[in-house]
Amino acid sequence: MTIALIAASAAIFGGVLSAFATRSVENMRLRHAVQLETDARKLKAVLVFTNAAFAWFDWLMLMAEQGLSDDILEEYNRRNKARQEAYRELQLLCSDELFQWLRTDYDPLEYRVRDEIGTPACALGQAGVSRDCDVAS
Repeated sequence: MTIALIAASAAIFGGVLSAFATRSVENMRLRHAVQLETDARKLKAVLVFTNAAFAWFDWLMLMAEQGLSDDILEEYNRRNKARQEAYRELQLLCSDELFQWLRTDYDPLEYRVRDEIGTPACALGQAGVSRDCDVAS
């Protein structure tokens, strides 16, 4: 009888220990899955912003070289809006270090590009264009 009691106690203890171990492993798996998803969202935000910023800059250069027309201005405003939306999403998802870099390094450079390239391109083409050029945002 004593042996059966010891065996039953060991089985119960093993089951409880197994349940805790399984729960711990499942928590680790869940944390890992969430971290992977978070990292994927951050990477996607960086890629979307980078693509939108380059598309905006390319179009800004086109405007500076070729002047403005309604079609060029409409496409520029679309790209500018996409860049702004991607930038806001990146700011929401990025690390504190990247956020600080964006605010202290990227923002002044972007302002300079808009001021030195965008404003003159809009000023050159404004005479023949009926809509405003959105370089200030």
